[in-house]
Amino acid sequence: KEKFWPVLCEALGRNDWAVDPRFSKFPDRAENREVIQEMLDEVLSEKSTVEWLELFSGVVPSSPVNDIKEALENPFVTDSDRLQTVKLDGYGEYKMLNSPIKCTGDQTPAIPAPKLGAQTEELLNELGYDKEQIALLKDESAI
Repeated sequence: KEKFWPVLCEALGRNDWAVDPRFSKFPDRAENREVIQEMLDEVLSEKSTVEWLELFSGVVPSSPVNDIKEALENPFVTDSDRLQTVKLDGYGEYKMLNSPIKCTGDQTPAIPAPKLGAQTEELLNELGYDKEQIALLKDESAI
């Protein structure tokens, strides 16, 4: 947005950028995007992400770019029931995203999918296969 460019320049300590004619309007900044990118990279590399976020807080819309581990350890995720634990027999416990759809009083079921082939015979029986047909499929390594 147009209004954030001078605010960002001030937060970065680069008020000269706000009055630079190459960057005066959004189309100008778009045309000079590569130049701005290099300038921003140079200035932003002077402090840590945490330091910049503190400086930008309440002034410049910003957030860190997290890797998966950082995202899953974020208090927004951990403190708001956005993860659930699923136990997989023989493998231990795993964290996964909880359903975003919530019903009052109901917990999202944390039931892993069955192991490969665990329900094959049951499903084939429901489809009308008898024991001999299922045995033949096994002998032919079809299942």
